Amino acid sequence: MRSAHSAASRIIVALTSCALLASCSGRIGNGKSGLCDNAGYLAARKIAHARSEVTICGTVLRVRAARRTRSGLHLWFYVRVAPHVVARVIADESVLGPILVRVGDKAEVQGRFFRDHDGFDGIDWTHRIDGTHSSWSTPGFVVINGVEYR
Repeated sequence: MRSAHSAASRIIVALTSCALLASCSGRIGNGKSGLCDNAGYLAARKIAHARSEVTICGTVLRVRAARRTRSGLHLWFYVRVAPHVVARVIADESVLGPILVRVGDKAEVQGRFFRDHDGFDGIDWTHRIDGTHSSWSTPGFVVINGVEYR
């Protein structure tokens, strides 16, 4: 009886480990688009490959108040993409409209990887564009708890 109990425990631990790994890296099927690729974000971050398209999924850890910049009203929020990695998301509310996001929400974001002069990296160009902008022509999006902003 004891060996059956320990075998069942090992199976439960293995399944839990697989689920945890799937939630923080690789292609994840839990996003609305099915494009979540946290491993791609981590790779871009590792080589500081700015201007590459990335799509992440994760939990919102922090939300900053929207503020006006030269290019419009922007909201900053932070998404955990791996156990010790957080992506800073810059969402253009001038294009997307007001985004309802709170700490603990599930987020899926597609946009352009960036690294700032201050050493922070994250995702910008999260809004859908018509493909005519000289800086970035790939459409992005933000999904919060299944609600899509484009």
